[in-house]
Amino acid sequence: MNLTAEQLYKKLVTDFKLVGQKGRITFTLKDITVKIETKDSVGNLIQEWLKEWMKNEKIEFKENMHDPFDSPQIFWKPDSEKFAVDSSK
Repeated sequence: MNLTAEQLYKKLVTDFKLVGQKGRITFTLKDITVKIETKDSVGNLIQEWLKEWMKNEKIEFKENMHDPFDSPQIFWKPDSEKFAVDSSK
């Protein structure tokens, strides 16, 4: 499924009802668990969640194969790299 920016926004906000939802990110190593609050970690994890959500919804996207450590990592409109999801903002 190839969507415009407005359609992607509507799908996340209206159809999926994302706004106002709460989430929690924790990391556990052995018997110590910490709540993750740093923005760089949260942005990367939300980006991974968004990719999985887009796969589940059959929304076309491609990953940045030029430099996987450079933003943006997801191009949600596969035929044009100018439409990108940038997690660094």
